[in-house]
Amino acid sequence: MPFSDFEDKVMLRIEKEAAHRKVVFKNARLSSFFFLLGTGFGLLLNFFLSRAGISFMGISSENILLFFQVAFVLAFLLQLEKIILMLKESRQ
Repeated sequence: MPFSDFEDKVMLRIEKEAAHRKVVFKNARLSSFFFLLGTGFGLLLNFFLSRAGISFMGISSENILLFFQVAFVLAFLLQLEKIILMLKESRQ
């Protein structure tokens, strides 16, 4: 062995990596839960906006709904990508 404490250092590093993986997995699960919760809330809000028909500062309800839908889809896709990358990273 190259050093007298080589085995101890390797074992300590393995224990730290195992603890880190547990934390990352827990955070990934929590992140996925809130992602699904936010997605459900966004869909519910979209439903209510489509039924409301309220204009705001001269902007028609159709334009408000379209703006919300575009923003929702962009946020959904960006967060989905981050969650997928985080889950891939946690499994390595």
